Amino acid sequence: MSFWNKTIANLDDHFFGLDISDFSLKAIEIKKNGSRDKIKSFSLINFKEKLVDSGKIVNKEGLVNVLKGLKNQKKHRIKTNKVVCSLPEEKSFLRLIQIPFIKEQDKIKEAVKWELEANIPLSINDVIFDFYVLPQEFQLKKNQLSILVLAVNKEIVNDLLEVLDKTGLDPIGMESESFALVRSLLGENDKNKVSLIMDIGGNKTSFLFVVNELLLFTSSIYISAKTFTDNIAKDFNMNFREAEKLKIEQGIGSMTKRDPIFVSLEGSLNSLAEEARRSIDFFIEKLQYANRLDQIILCGGGAGMKGLIPYLAKKLGYPTFLGNPWKNVRLGKIIPPMNREESVEYATAIGLALKKIDEEKLFDEFL
Repeated sequence: MSFWNKTIANLDDHFFGLDISDFSLKAIEIKKNGSRDKIKSFSLINFKEKLVDSGKIVNKEGLVNVLKGLKNQKKHRIKTNKVVCSLPEEKSFLRLIQIPFIKEQDKIKEAVKWELEANIPLSINDVIFDFYVLPQEFQLKKNQLSILVLAVNKEIVNDLLEVLDKTGLDPIGMESESFALVRSLLGENDKNKVSLIMDIGGNKTSFLFVVNELLLFTSSIYISAKTFTDNIAKDFNMNFREAEKLKIEQGIGSMTKRDPIFVSLEGSLNSLAEEARRSIDFFIEKLQYANRLDQIILCGGGAGMKGLIPYLAKKLGYPTFLGNPWKNVRLGKIIPPMNREESVEYATAIGLALKKIDEEKLFDEFL
């Protein structure tokens, strides 16, 4: 789904993908070079102070200063001002809705508008939204249309545009994190598969269900990479930095030996697996867009924790593996500039950098 694209004169001009989260930002610039793609620059900057809280920018000037730093870094410096930026999942509403069958596109939009207002906790006047009519195979009822709708609070978009403008960046597109993840993590071999992408971030874990490369359902919980670090810090009487170091070194500990680290994390690990199972059951049994699940793909800052993949595979009973966000980047024999664990932290930014910018102009009031 193309949420917001700005008409630009030269669609071949390159841009970079920018993923802003509560704790850090990731940026990557990928330049098409004939039959190959070239990674021009990339950067991960951890915030030293609270700049973003649950997707809302709380310190605009601080974030402007951090973004300006992207242009001034000696190594891996971003050299283009054009950017496709992520929209925070916490402030977005992705909904599957049903409306009576309508042919006319303008009438569909009006019907979606009224149905959406009954499905989100905000006034329709306070959001901008885009929608996608699902293909015929996903139309579950006769004489009705199944429509995927994405809505975002206008204030969130305005704040983000203000920060980008003050930084001197030119936003040519905005997109939900979920759609960017699908673009980077699923490729040709994933067609005709039903996939669950588990994005284990700094303050939440998101479950993204994809059928034939089409995102159909998302949910999120507040069990995250930080949750595991907090568990260790509390049980081992450590500060956060010490606990984070121990988590990186030891992972989830040993399930078979039930060592102290595993015992410390067991409650949160069980909750993560139970919530994943609940979401899987809801998707298959209630939504009925698929009658199976083929694979679970992990990404995000907490995805590479040692022992997590075999734990989830055993608990959930599905093939589970660490995502490869480079699978749609045409690198040839070139080795990616970071290892697999580091790469999954860039999955959203890579997906944004791979976005195709359409010439359709949406949401004119923001340009």
